[in-house]
Formats: sequence, structure tokens, C-alpha cells
Amino acid sequence: MSIEDKKITIAIDGLEHTRRDALLAICTHLDEIHESIKGLNPEKLIPVPGAVNARPLPYNYLLMLEAKGVEILPVPDGNRLIDVNIRKVLSGVPNEIRPKETGGNVTHIHIGGNFDGNLNVGDGNQAIKDSYNKITSAKIDTELKETLKQLADAVAVMAKSLPEDQSAEATEDLSKLVDEATKPKPNKKWYSVSIEGLVKAAENLDKVGEPVIKLAGKVLSLLAGRLVK
Repeated sequence: MSIEDKKITIAIDGLEHTRRDALLAICTHLDEIHESIKGLNPEKLIPVPGAVNARPLPYNYLLMLEAKGVEILPVPDGNRLIDVNIRKVLSGVPNEIRPKETGGNVTHIHIGGNFDGNLNVGDGNQAIKDSYNKITSAKIDTELKETLKQLADAVAVMAKSLPEDQSAEATEDLSKLVDEATKPKPNKKWYSVSIEGLVKAAENLDKVGEPVIKLAGKVLSLLAGRLVK
């Protein structure tokens, strides 16, 4: 985030389905934050892949061109004119009516305007949002904080792949883990139980569960390191 330029840059990499879910959650809640501030009117801009001298393109403009059936947009890039495939540029940007496509491109969105407040995630799951915001405001080690945030993101994605009762249990395990992990002296007995619950929920979910298992293990290691210190 650049305060001087009044710009937030979002870059998301990883598995396509998790990348899209994370980006959708971020954009949705940024929209909510921006709508709560009168007169802000931020603009979403998409950089042109492989065109370092080209100006970023307005997201809403690209959506309108796509809706009109326009496939190629000529864009100035310094002294040359390049053809931009609108569908490919938008392929990493979440949209409920756009079919998902495969690909490994990193998606960047530049959002102009001021920013103030917590960034919520969880795609509608209030308990995960609360856990994420508690992590953000906690006075804990930076590495532990970032790992807990990533774990909250991964649990949010995993929860949507679980039956309702198991999803609720996983969400509760995350909440209990965050409550304990953000204390000055976390109790190993309690956070270990919560981590075990998350790992158990993730074990049979293949790629969706892998990030949860990996990040939960890292959180356990970091918390154990705090106790040693």
C-alpha cells in the first residue's frame, strides 16, 4: 500500500481456485470500506501484461467492452501499439458470471483512493472475519501474525468445501486458536487442540486442505518457539 500515491496494489498467486476466492474476498470488502467513506470514489485499474509503459486499464471499462463482445483492445505501450486480449486480462479477476479458466498468471489490481480500516476476509463468514481482524490488531511477532492471516484465508476456502457442521467446527477451531495465539502467553494445551482440529478437517480435502495443514504446522512451530523464548 502506498499512502503517498493513495494506491493499494493487490497481487495474488497460487492455485487458481484459492487465488480467485481470495481476490474476490479482498475486492468485496474493499468495496464495502470505500462505500462507507463519502466522496471517495476509488477506481480499479488492471495493468496490461507485458506492457511496462502502458497505462493500467479501468476495470469497469474492460467489463463493458467484454459485455459488448469486444475481444481485442489496441493499447499504446510507449512507441508501439499492442493488442490486448480483454478476456485474458480479465481471466484472473473474479466475476460471478464469468466462467473460470485455468492459468498461472498473477493478478494485479491497483485501487486508487484513500484507505483506512481493517481488511476483512472470509467471503461472508463473520467468525473468520472476526478472527482475521483480531490477528491484524494483535501485538505479536510479525511472522506469526502473517502466518495466522494466511491460515485464516486457507480456512475460509476450506470451510466452503466442508459439510455445514464440519465447517462450523473448523471455524470455531480457528477462532479458539487465534484467541490463544494472540495472548502474551499462549497455552500450548489449548492451541494444540485447535490446530489438531483444523488438520483433521483438512486431511481428506487434497489440494484445498494442503495449505491449512502446512500453515497450521507452521503456527504450531512458531508458538512453540515463543514458549522457548
